[in-house]
Amino acid sequence: MRSGSETIKAVVEDILTGRLPYRDNVVIGDNSSGKTLLLKLFIERAKDSENIYFIDAVNRGFDVKKISRTEKKPEYKRTILDTRLQETYSSLPGAEIILQPMGVNGMDTREPLALQYDVLEMAFRPAKDTYSDRECRFIDAHIKRFRLNDPRYRSRQLFDFVKNVIDSEGKIPMYECNNMITEIFRRKLLGRTQEEALKICQSIFIIAFPKM
Repeated sequence: MRSGSETIKAVVEDILTGRLPYRDNVVIGDNSSGKTLLLKLFIERAKDSENIYFIDAVNRGFDVKKISRTEKKPEYKRTILDTRLQETYSSLPGAEIILQPMGVNGMDTREPLALQYDVLEMAFRPAKDTYSDRECRFIDAHIKRFRLNDPRYRSRQLFDFVKNVIDSEGKIPMYECNNMITEIFRRKLLGRTQEEALKICQSIFIIAFPKM
């Protein structure tokens, strides 16, 4: 089964290489389904090899009979994509989603909203203490929406990695982990001695074990 980002990349590749059996293609999807990301990836991949024209009909309708052929080449502007992901849209009820890769800026601090993973608590948290209460609520809503801290859906990969390091007396596995958090943690440990890595993992294991 493909992930959402893999599906989007596959669609972009199919359009660019002409694998789809159509001359024209229409991208339709729900809000936050990935249409804007698909467009961004398509433009980045196409670069100067294609003449690109698109209609950004956000929450609007338009009469297709009024569209006419033109020689004018509209200039692509990054602000179109940025605006799609900023205040007007992220402030809508139920739109508390931190979209990637462009992200969302805070309503008060204007800082990019981001998550960090608390290894000891085995839970996601807001990445900065400087976020406003409203921004923290936005991030918490994102966490709850995708059940990132729900024990029923929590990945065991980091926990299993920690246990593996302990069982091997501090030796760090050299293979690349397919879980982003586990891989980041693995790279952090690579800068430690074997004894230090063992102590860190033992401390985490003692605290995190009851949560798994």
